Amino acid sequence: MLCLCLAGRAEVRRISLFIGVDQGLESEVALKFASRDAAEMAGLFRQTGLYGPENVMFQSNASLDQIRRAMSAVEATAIKWKSQGAQTYLFVYFSGHGDAQSLHVRGQKLKRDDLVAWLNSLPCELKIVVLDACESGDFLRSKGGRFLQDLPVRIDDNLKSHGVVIVSSTSRGELAQESDEYRGAVFTHHLVNGLRGLADYNRDGWVSLQESFEYARRATATDVAMSGALHQNPSFDVDLVGGSDPGLIPIDREKSWMLLRHFPSGTLDVFDAGSLDLVSRVWLSGADSLAYRIQTGSYLFRFREGGREYLHSESVSKNGGVLIDRTRFQEKVARAWASKGGYSVRLNGFQTAYGSPHPFPGFSMGMARLSYVSRTASDKLSVFFGVGSGRSSDSATGLSNRLDLYRMGVARTFFLAGSRRIRFSAGGMAAYNLVRQSVRDGRFAGPDIPGAFGTVPADQTDWFDLYQAAVPLELEWNVTGRFWISGELDYSVYGYQDRARNYFRTRLEMEPFLQMGFHL
Repeated sequence: MLCLCLAGRAEVRRISLFIGVDQGLESEVALKFASRDAAEMAGLFRQTGLYGPENVMFQSNASLDQIRRAMSAVEATAIKWKSQGAQTYLFVYFSGHGDAQSLHVRGQKLKRDDLVAWLNSLPCELKIVVLDACESGDFLRSKGGRFLQDLPVRIDDNLKSHGVVIVSSTSRGELAQESDEYRGAVFTHHLVNGLRGLADYNRDGWVSLQESFEYARRATATDVAMSGALHQNPSFDVDLVGGSDPGLIPIDREKSWMLLRHFPSGTLDVFDAGSLDLVSRVWLSGADSLAYRIQTGSYLFRFREGGREYLHSESVSKNGGVLIDRTRFQEKVARAWASKGGYSVRLNGFQTAYGSPHPFPGFSMGMARLSYVSRTASDKLSVFFGVGSGRSSDSATGLSNRLDLYRMGVARTFFLAGSRRIRFSAGGMAAYNLVRQSVRDGRFAGPDIPGAFGTVPADQTDWFDLYQAAVPLELEWNVTGRFWISGELDYSVYGYQDRARNYFRTRLEMEPFLQMGFHL
């Protein structure tokens, strides 16, 4: 019996055809992104490794004759594979204009009956067709089909379902929507997101047909309704034997991907960090963690929750994943959203501080500091100016020593741990200090001290340079989206030239500061 089962298993081969046509009939306004949508879908299927390069066919703004030749090439390949005893899996995608009875291709019509006849003639065990076109819901036969059970999909097994599935971006009589923001069709945008991993509801490492459709359907219907456009409700017709949910895309953890963690239900916008163009709008279902494939690059993320917006920036490497954790996002405040051209959105403001520097042994000082701050969710850059002073006196000698310190420097700290309210950061600081030292001899009442060869001033003043390098450790409490309070501890190394002894002296000190800041 086992031998008979093994002998009955057949190889599964996959072929796909992606068609994007911007121009429909002469009376119709040309679409902007139909060809781009088909190219993105084709690229996604090529990345899976399930299809050979010659088996992912792409037709961009082709004529009806060219599309018919591509359909004939698909049919010839399916016949050849059938003769070799293989099972054939066909996936067809079309983006463009259409109506209830046809798809519109550069002034001509590909009739519904011709497309259905072609599908019925193919010797393919499984045929999946996705149509992103106006009124494409009228292509459905409306038999009310449904998947009977959710069976696991194995790439090395026989196809568990045979038949035809037609997926439509609209229901009967509805219009499909394009989005300038997405630079593509709304339905295709969300379908691609689902295929990149967000639709893997059962966490089996595959995105199936039913999972991807359900994700795209919910996201499209909600997105279109929130934008104030007409309703768009994707639909599909199932005519399958076997009852399993066919697998479409495997999730490859060896390539660039993101793990989205600790997000409630809502939308996550992904922007290119350089241009700030919207790359993707992700609709989250509230799952604890979701894997999402994305191209290598630097990105800015925006999440909306409770009427507020939160920002975070991150880079995705070529071969590996990166954790995008909700707790690392920083609240966006008014006027914080930047225009195109920056690496990420920065929040600019001011920070005041008061602390106690100790550049000299046994001499404590107080210092007030004002900083201009530019920050992202992951770092803070500060340019500051400070003024400090201190005084000491010796009753036995009557000498009084006063130091005035003028400090200019720059510091940068990086977020290490915490949440969006409490953050711990560390970094580096470099500063130049100009020191004014005044020594007064209080044993004499007048401003001058008499001597054997005349008088000398009772007040002696000297200026010298003081250099500083420090490691600041900061614990910050974000009171609101605009104000924060923090405590900073600077581990400082001071260096200055001892001219009397002609050598360079250094000193290590630990100095506390209390800070308060606000964004503009």
